[in-house]
Amino acid sequence: MAGRQKGSTTLTYIKDPILEPYYIQIDDYNYALCKKITTEDNNEYESKIGFYTNLGNCLSAMVKNQIHQSSFESLQDYITKYKELQNRLINHFNI
Repeated sequence: MAGRQKGSTTLTYIKDPILEPYYIQIDDYNYALCKKITTEDNNEYESKIGFYTNLGNCLSAMVKNQIHQSSFESLQDYITKYKELQNRLINHFNI
């Protein structure tokens, strides 16, 4: 994590390879889920997915955002993929 001062709010970032292309920006009030997007012509920009009151909600939103990038043939396929993504985080960080 690296922090910087902006006005009276300290910003801290969590940029972990397991989260890519997502990262988390933390300030004194919330957790912002951000996503780095690269266009076809290699331009990069940041998209803010949402703001959350705690880290758990932020990580859950990341999983939901990831899963919403795909289509599924059945509810069971959706649930299986959701659990797979969620377990990847849980197992990686032992939470």
